[in-house]
Amino acid sequence: LSDYDADGALHEANARARWALVERHSGAPPASVLDVGCAVGTFLVEAQRRGAQVAGVDVSPWARAQAEQRHGIGVAASVEEVAARESGEFD
Repeated sequence: LSDYDADGALHEANARARWALVERHSGAPPASVLDVGCAVGTFLVEAQRRGAQVAGVDVSPWARAQAEQRHGIGVAASVEEVAARESGEFD
């Protein structure tokens, strides 16, 4: 936990850089994003800031709990769980 939190600024910078990469290659900002392996949801927070609807998946119970506690984002334990509760597709 402390090691992960100590790198918080780096995780946020990486999320901004990944979002910029997605925008550069997609031609338009995605309206809906699925982040598989989302950890505590840092990229999902950046995507929400940019107006996207988000969903995340992570195998770590700790990471899922942190995404909920820190950001109010419910993260699924599997892609199947996301498919069961989300309708439509992701950009």
